[in-house]
Amino acid sequence: MRLLRRGESASTLDALVAGLGNPGREYERTRHNVGWLVVDELARRHGGSFRSKFSGRLAEVRAADLRLALLKPETYMNDSGRSLAPAVRFFKLNPAALVVVHDDVDLEEVRLQVRLGGGLAGHNGLRSIAAQLGTPDFGRVRVGVGRPGRGDPRPVADYVLSPFAPETDLDALVTRAADAAETLVAEVGDGSITEYEITPEGLGLSRHTPDGLLGGDAHLNARVLRGVLSGEERGAARDVVLANAGAAIYVSGGSESLESGVRLAEESIETGAAGQVLEDFVKTTRRLSGEA
Repeated sequence: MRLLRRGESASTLDALVAGLGNPGREYERTRHNVGWLVVDELARRHGGSFRSKFSGRLAEVRAADLRLALLKPETYMNDSGRSLAPAVRFFKLNPAALVVVHDDVDLEEVRLQVRLGGGLAGHNGLRSIAAQLGTPDFGRVRVGVGRPGRGDPRPVADYVLSPFAPETDLDALVTRAADAAETLVAEVGDGSITEYEITPEGLGLSRHTPDGLLGGDAHLNARVLRGVLSGEERGAARDVVLANAGAAIYVSGGSESLESGVRLAEESIETGAAGQVLEDFVKTTRRLSGEA
């Protein structure tokens, strides 16, 4: 699978995965540096070693048949584009081949969303990258860190620069986010899905497929999902529903990986015995489309 058609670019890479954060020991395991932690995990699992380049730390690895560069900008969060844009140009990458992993206070803690393009959500790191690239059309893995809880007087800026709560399973969160980054790279490279989100509920998904848009219209979601469960809907739409349901199973803790979550969803459909996740998916999409 490749993110770029070889006739379109002379790049030696399939994708650049960048984790946002701040340099310095005091920031190492803070919420704001979760992007760095995810890139460290990708380097660990693929045997990468970092060197200084592009005002940051760079590693080049192979993940299955994909050639990836991993980058941790050391420019501080608000100036991340000064590191990423030169790297994108150096490797002759299309911005769509850039995947940025970052913290997001607008998502509940440990929730993940993955997408290609979209808004900047008031994130200064994303704003810097979009300004330097001249486009917001790059991939994002949004890692939910939440906001200060009731009774917590800290401003958001102080909250994100503090460590995760002791009860948060940070290692599990980083592993899931690294899996999500790899999935985004692979699925976009396959060409069958160019935009999607993963949420614990597996809903509110926005996916473009060769057969059209699934996710922006709740009524369409419900109709297509019913078609998949009945065996009438196949092809790209079926693949999208399987991926959505598999993501819901995985993110809710029902499987050890996205791949195994998709397998569980497929088994439920093939046997005609949809599991609780799929049943909830049907009920929710019907409610959203006004059919319930």
